[in-house]
Amino acid sequence: MFEHFLKSVRDYHLDSVFPSMGSIMVLVIEESEEIPVEKLKPLLARVKKDNTDVLPIAQNLSERVLVKSAERLKPYLLPAVRLLVNL
Repeated sequence: MFEHFLKSVRDYHLDSVFPSMGSIMVLVIEESEEIPVEKLKPLLARVKKDNTDVLPIAQNLSERVLVKSAERLKPYLLPAVRLLVNL
């Protein structure tokens, strides 16, 4: 679902679409018992500094979700980043 949202979000969508997507993604993270790397991978890929193929709106959405979910994601982020860097 995260990958779908991040691939489909566009600047021309209604003003309510962007915050709704973000809210859904944050809710999924907050309600998950475990957060696998596969769930974080789309978000982290879009905030990666050297990723020039990402639309700014998708990068912005990823950043907002990561910031809003920071406390919940804290134990999962470092291992996910390490795993993704080694791929």
